[in-house]
Amino acid sequence: MMKRISLTLLLAFAAQAQARDFVSAQALADHLEIKTDDGTYRIKPYSEQVIETSFVPIGEQFDPHSHAVVEVPQGVKTGFKDEGGAIDYSTGGLSVHIVKQPFAISYAYRGKPVTAEKGGYAKIADGESLSFALDDGEALYGGGARALGMNRRGYRLRLYNK
Repeated sequence: MMKRISLTLLLAFAAQAQARDFVSAQALADHLEIKTDDGTYRIKPYSEQVIETSFVPIGEQFDPHSHAVVEVPQGVKTGFKDEGGAIDYSTGGLSVHIVKQPFAISYAYRGKPVTAEKGGYAKIADGESLSFALDDGEALYGGGARALGMNRRGYRLRLYNK
């Protein structure tokens, strides 16, 4: 099953493992496709403030139906720069910075960092894991209805968005 998380302005996600190796990148008409040694990223802008990052592991198929972004893509003008060791992909507001080695993805809005991965996406003994690089006072919201407070920081939550 495909792993999909949405990047909606001010809540970003990068789904990369610490040991992931960059293979190639291609800017297509409506998204950026990044191939790694263990799968493919699809970074698709919906507007200048909303961008979706999907990671499809090798051997799995991309499902274009999003359970996370309900908006219709607006045909956003994007910029693409491959500067050897890094790639920048941007809309008028959001920018995605991909470092090829060691592989890492980070997100910014109007030049200000939003988030980056800490450990990113990884398969673990009892499923899968996502970890974000958060500032000390930063809150984490979402993850569905739970018997918890609104701030989900520090909790381990099973997600069913597949």
